[in-house]
Amino acid sequence: MDAHLSTAQKSTYNVFSNEQLNTIDDMARFYGKELTRQSHRNLPRTYFPNGITQEKKKTGSEMQGVLIVLIITLVASEKGPFIDRFGGASIGQNRMNHWLFLMERLIMVEEYLKQSVIDKESVMVFRDWFPHLLFRYKEIIDRQKGNGCKILKFHLCTHMANDIVKWGPPSAYNSASGESSHKMLKKRAKKDSACHRNV
Repeated sequence: MDAHLSTAQKSTYNVFSNEQLNTIDDMARFYGKELTRQSHRNLPRTYFPNGITQEKKKTGSEMQGVLIVLIITLVASEKGPFIDRFGGASIGQNRMNHWLFLMERLIMVEEYLKQSVIDKESVMVFRDWFPHLLFRYKEIIDRQKGNGCKILKFHLCTHMANDIVKWGPPSAYNSASGESSHKMLKKRAKKDSACHRNV
């Protein structure tokens, strides 16, 4: 989303209203904090102090945690206003179910791609199934801005299964580990600058 747009302009690009975005952030902080108390060691980061509706200060590896918290938020007992935003009553519930379906599958795909070893049989199943998910993605997201889903990032996903066959599991050549240090280095530089040193 363009940072230079006014609040009114931004709201036209959001699925939710600005007031609902604030509500989602409040709920996401609460549920995300609660999830940090459980003992599952492989659970991705779920607590984001600045909320989940802003893309700032988040890496690609943290998006799985964002989706988990968003799913919990949308199925919580306070979901009524969100259903109204989707169209109300059965129409709104049906549209929300489509979004929940999509987010759950995206989490599953990321978890599948994290494996250190992927057998060939499962890749063949993935190759047959994944195009159907991409079709549903385009249908549900219905991106209106720019060229819609006619972008390189989306097209590259169609080659994912063949890339796994050629080069092995994505975890072997994933660049996230190198990128994950960007935040740490940025914070360290700020602390070491002259104006922030304790003299």
